[in-house]
Amino acid sequence: MLDLTNLQLITDGNKTLLNSLLTEFIRTTDDDLKELNNAIKDQQHDSIIRLSHRIKGAAAIVGASELVELTAELEAAGCQSGLNNSLELLKRIMHCYENVSEEINHYN
Repeated sequence: MLDLTNLQLITDGNKTLLNSLLTEFIRTTDDDLKELNNAIKDQQHDSIIRLSHRIKGAAAIVGASELVELTAELEAAGCQSGLNNSLELLKRIMHCYENVSEEINHYN
């Protein structure tokens, strides 16, 4: 689920830096997902698009490809004002993120 190849290249194999970036990913994504949950409840399309995009980018950096796909789907739905299934998609994103977080915690 997690491919750290890109992150290892970015950090030039520096394990301390890599762990620091993974920790920052967890911290910021936790906050972003809480904010995304509120944005979906309030149907704030601009915030949904912005937060989905930000999570997608962070997930790409750490190599969480499934999380990238799911957040890209939510971002696209927000751009098309097609947020009918946004709560279900958020549940899938949260489940995926929990798996990624566990994998990162085992790595650290």
